[in-house]
Amino acid sequence: MLTLPGLPGPKFPWVYRVILLWMLLAAAGAPLTSGCASVDNAQLPQQTTDVYRVAFSALDWAASGGPWILVTRTINVPDDAPLLDHLPPGIRASFEQENSQSREIPTQEFPDGTFQAVHPEALEGLGGGGALEYWRAFRVSYPGYEGILRFSSVGYSPDSLRVAVRVNYGCGPRCGTSHLVILRREEPGWELEQSKLLLVF
Repeated sequence: MLTLPGLPGPKFPWVYRVILLWMLLAAAGAPLTSGCASVDNAQLPQQTTDVYRVAFSALDWAASGGPWILVTRTINVPDDAPLLDHLPPGIRASFEQENSQSREIPTQEFPDGTFQAVHPEALEGLGGGGALEYWRAFRVSYPGYEGILRFSSVGYSPDSLRVAVRVNYGCGPRCGTSHLVILRREEPGWELEQSKLLLVF
């Protein structure tokens, strides 16, 4: 029977023993969960950044070399968005949950010089008129940048070995696309499984 220093053995409720033991193990840095195929929550920012980079590089316009403006918050995806019908059944629930609100994108791992992280509020006030005025103002404010890149939050399959993400790219009043990208986990990283064109701007 486990006896903790300063605590009466048999009289001390067992549930408190378990809690205190767990706290002692955590303080000592011992692993508190067994190994499994799913992604550790502590790794999600890096994992998400890896997904975004691979999803982006899988699309045709990534070959131009950039640089691009990377919006630092995710796209809002409505509950009735048509793209949800294209999601694999095992990923849809996670995708809907993750995209229930806009989230900050971990931009620190994107290569400097290729991407410039910009908060959406900095882009919303450009032009003050229609699409043509907006993009004229964009070219003045961000000379040399090819366009604007936006991601949704990432939806994971139950085993975290497949993911889905929406990627929007805008480069002018009549220039841009929206894709739904499905990736699968292949060590040591992610590989493209499917890219579906959702919209041409």
